[in-house]
Amino acid sequence: MARQRKPFSIRHEGGQSLVIVVLAMTVILAMAAVAIDVSQWYATRHQAQVAADSAALAGANCMAAGGTTTSCQSIPGTYASDNGQSSSNAQFNQPAAGEITVTVTAKGSNFFASSLGISAPTYTQKAIAVWTAHQTTCSTDCGAIFAGGSCGSGAGITLSSITGTINGAVVSDGNLSLSSISGTLTPETDYGPGCSYTASGVSGHVPQQKQLSATVPYPEDWRSGGNETLPACTFTASSSTAGTYYSASGGAWSTSQPSGSTDTMTVTSTNITIGGSGPIPAEVYCAPSGTAEISSFSGGASYMTLIGETVILRSVSGGPLSPCTSAQNSSCPSGNVLLMYQTGGGTMNLGSISGSINGTVFAPNATISISSLSGGTGFIEGNSVTASSISGYVGNGPSNISTGGSTSTGTDSLYQ
Repeated sequence: MARQRKPFSIRHEGGQSLVIVVLAMTVILAMAAVAIDVSQWYATRHQAQVAADSAALAGANCMAAGGTTTSCQSIPGTYASDNGQSSSNAQFNQPAAGEITVTVTAKGSNFFASSLGISAPTYTQKAIAVWTAHQTTCSTDCGAIFAGGSCGSGAGITLSSITGTINGAVVSDGNLSLSSISGTLTPETDYGPGCSYTASGVSGHVPQQKQLSATVPYPEDWRSGGNETLPACTFTASSSTAGTYYSASGGAWSTSQPSGSTDTMTVTSTNITIGGSGPIPAEVYCAPSGTAEISSFSGGASYMTLIGETVILRSVSGGPLSPCTSAQNSSCPSGNVLLMYQTGGGTMNLGSISGSINGTVFAPNATISISSLSGGTGFIEGNSVTASSISGYVGNGPSNISTGGSTSTGTDSLYQ
């Protein structure tokens, strides 16, 4: 008897679970792969934002410390690179807003999602930081003249034949002597404890004198360890630089006289003497064991800093003379306001200046002697100060110097 075959039944379930498992695993693996890529994309976006934030804050901090858009321009890019980003775009908005905007672009990696036709996203993250700049100037009671020597040594401030206005505080740790004042001194004149005040021939406006209860330190102290940063020398008198140099109207110094040169600089192993009628190349000129001098100069606006054991201005009719800063020359320091610094004693002879001088003049161990001065904006600090024939000067030193001075420190913060 033949064996009958059972009819095929759709209820037969053999092997179906394998198909379901394969399909389920495919979906699960696809979802896991996408999840891995998506989580990496979120990490990329976060890293790009961190890089933008730190880059913007770094740029704002540079500006707050007294930098310029030129000197601070590369800072955001460096910080973005340190945070793993290859590029950043920094835009400064200064001085009105005091803002820096940094944009960082980063592209996510694509390990698994591409197999599903999903492209990796590109993120453009932006950060905005704001700053307020470091201020050595002030709007009220600005320092104009300060003498840090004691009256016991005969130090102090002597002003005579003042026909114009000295707009700024005149403060002496020592004596104060005024004579032939037909102009205006404002807003204060102070002298040291136990010291003397004398006046004769005062027909102009002089505020009520005040005797200090205690001596005060140098408001801007450029000595090592002081409250200011002494700029680095960019040209130093030495045996290797000795010789005569020439300049073509503010161009680079050269040992051969170029056609049309209007300035000369004579350099010995210890001294620097500059003269002429053209703009002086922006440098920090140093004669640490000798004399830094500008003599018979009638040029236009020049930007420099003179540092020497002795500093002399002799017959200067050009100008203005202003501090060397990175705004004029990238080799000059940022935020520097120092015009002249005499490290030695004796006298810093500023002679007759028919132009104007800007910036801080500092001689903590010497007497600053000014024969005549017709203008300028800055701060004069010396062991003693003797000045005559001033027809105008605006102080922009720290405020409230009778109590030791004050400056505002720059601030920076993340805005967006």
